[in-house]
Amino acid sequence: MKKISLLFGCGLLSLAVSAGTVKFAPDASDAEKHAGSEFAVYYKKITGKSIYDKKNPLTVYIGKAARDAKWFTPKQGKTEQWFIESNGNELVITGDIRGTVWGVYEFLEKYMGCAFLAPDTEIVPSNPDWKLPQIKETFTPAIFRRALDMAQPRIYHQQILLHLKSSIRTRYPELWLHHGSPHGSHTAAAYVKPWKDKNAPFARRASGAVWESTYCSSSPEAVKRIAAQMCEYIEKDRKNVPPEKWRIIYDLSQNDGDDAFCHCPECTRKRGKNGSCSDLNNEFVNQVAEIVGKKYPDVLIQTFAYSQTLAAPEKVKVNPNVIIRFCNSTLLNPLRPGTPAAENFKKWHAMAQKFALWGYWKVYTGTVVTPYVIPRSSMQRELRFCRDYNVMFYYGENEMPYHRSFYTFQFYLGMHLMVDPDADVEKLTDTFFNGYFGKAAPVMKKYLEFLEKKILGLGDISKNAKFSNQYLDQAFFDQVNAWLDEAEKLTANDKRSNLHVRWERVPVDQTQLLNQDKIRVKDKQKTIRRYRETLTELYSTTSDSGWKKRGLKGFLTGLANDCDMFERMPFPIPEQFKDKKGLSDLHWPDFHPWGGATRCRVSDPDAASGSAFELRRDRKYTHKAPFAAILVHAYHRKDFSDVTFMLPKAKIPKDEKYHWYRIGATTMAPDVRVHCGPGTWDGIDIHLSKAVSGIVWPVKEVWISLKLTGPAYVDGSTKPNGIFVERVIAFEPEQQAK
Repeated sequence: MKKISLLFGCGLLSLAVSAGTVKFAPDASDAEKHAGSEFAVYYKKITGKSIYDKKNPLTVYIGKAARDAKWFTPKQGKTEQWFIESNGNELVITGDIRGTVWGVYEFLEKYMGCAFLAPDTEIVPSNPDWKLPQIKETFTPAIFRRALDMAQPRIYHQQILLHLKSSIRTRYPELWLHHGSPHGSHTAAAYVKPWKDKNAPFARRASGAVWESTYCSSSPEAVKRIAAQMCEYIEKDRKNVPPEKWRIIYDLSQNDGDDAFCHCPECTRKRGKNGSCSDLNNEFVNQVAEIVGKKYPDVLIQTFAYSQTLAAPEKVKVNPNVIIRFCNSTLLNPLRPGTPAAENFKKWHAMAQKFALWGYWKVYTGTVVTPYVIPRSSMQRELRFCRDYNVMFYYGENEMPYHRSFYTFQFYLGMHLMVDPDADVEKLTDTFFNGYFGKAAPVMKKYLEFLEKKILGLGDISKNAKFSNQYLDQAFFDQVNAWLDEAEKLTANDKRSNLHVRWERVPVDQTQLLNQDKIRVKDKQKTIRRYRETLTELYSTTSDSGWKKRGLKGFLTGLANDCDMFERMPFPIPEQFKDKKGLSDLHWPDFHPWGGATRCRVSDPDAASGSAFELRRDRKYTHKAPFAAILVHAYHRKDFSDVTFMLPKAKIPKDEKYHWYRIGATTMAPDVRVHCGPGTWDGIDIHLSKAVSGIVWPVKEVWISLKLTGPAYVDGSTKPNGIFVERVIAFEPEQQAK
């Protein structure tokens, strides 16, 4: 196995055309030409011979050039379908543009032994005696649009995504099935942004106030405006662009959040059970789709089955040119036969013809990512389910690659299973592990199987909000660290494989260091040093050069703060809270599962962890006493009333230091949080999901360590106005508080 360069120049392509041994049609697309030139490069690497050598009898027909192969009968294929056929020393790889390109990479993998594993690793065998086998293959990928998005940094560059047959972020628009304007999701706000007239059909809030960030879903005027705007977007996107590069998916979906729809009387009347807006949204999108479809019959209009529209509709089916983007596939509630998500999807399936799936490949349990994987069997079952129920598009929200267990393997396997859900998973596993982990492959495979067994052994984890902590005990870390120690020794002379092993230590080390009160860390200083060095190397060498310019410095600063916190841990429990039942001690990594740390976290030497959450400094606030906080439930508000806390200015400490305050007691449901700050929308949100105990939700008292600074809170202060929260403690009271 060896790593080869992935850079190709124009000269190779012109040579291929003039030599005639890799043949293209005169109107071949750039993507087809690139794939054909790559065929020639890999052929040379494998056989040691140039495909352009006049003594080489091999002739390869790419795409529409297949009509020049006199023995080949051209066929009208499906979208993305490829045809690979050989006759003597001639080879045809054809289909539509996408099918042709994917067929080239399929041939390199299946018939020449290449394997495209990760951004820094591919397998290119040496086989001087390779001969063209007799082939007659036809195949259509199971999922039409295939994407695993990694947020930032984007460690998968365009070339490896092309090799893995990804439908987004490749360099060629004719392959990149991206969404049309304005963007790919949560577009309601973008559609209403141009509305400036006072009679615009804006939504209404529950209070009756005008809501200018979304539209009224029962307004005929809103239908007309949005349909016209969508047609304008389509026209602009297609201007001076050839048809093969047209974007065909246009999104019309609600804004993010748990309250995204109009509350006017008519919209309220059209809501379904438990406030579901599925029928309301379907009816609105259908009307837009009908208008747009008359002008652009090839366009597909995408909308969400998400949050308030997740429940299957009761009455309104969607039009054939509407795609339902189903957003309920997680490790906690997987879209696999027999799960609640699957049962809901089946109900949706009776109400729509076309589907996309938005899967959550990252578990949102806080800033910290603990060791976990999507078990291979679960992944395969889900993608088979998608194929069997005609899911056209699969998108995996797949963030934080450097902090996830077996990230590159899961990416590799997921992309292959989207193409063929019946692929041999064990064979793909062995190919990847042998190439990626080198001599440590057998040991690392033991770890993968161990981790999968732990997760699968949890049973019905869809009902358990704290699943990720159940198997992370001392025995788990003792076993995993023993395997990782062995794997590091086995790869000591293999720099790349050794880095891959150390990468797998990141979530293991982080979880141990953050749980020093429960987990024994062997050689703490060495573990902290290894954690910092590995992440520094990974982030500093990422292929995402734009992110390195924008984000690397800030990341390294945050990493230094993290390691300083690890040095300080474990934190002693304040005397007043010792011996409390069911105590949960939360610090900044636990405060916000949706990335709030990037906006609110500040270094603070007064804080026990060295960091605290402060009101965002990129926004303007009107600070004024009294200080107010509220314990609130996002999704269960009708079941659990809000608990309010008020601190008058006269009772605010003059020392501008941290002090403990009892906010109140409430049921620890997974959606509970402390909101504190100047108003309903402005402030800090401290999510308390780490204090949730699982299926049974106990009542707990919630205390925060709070610091208020500046003249708005302390007369005569020369410090800037500020609200800081550095720690939260929750525990079960001796007597259940109301």
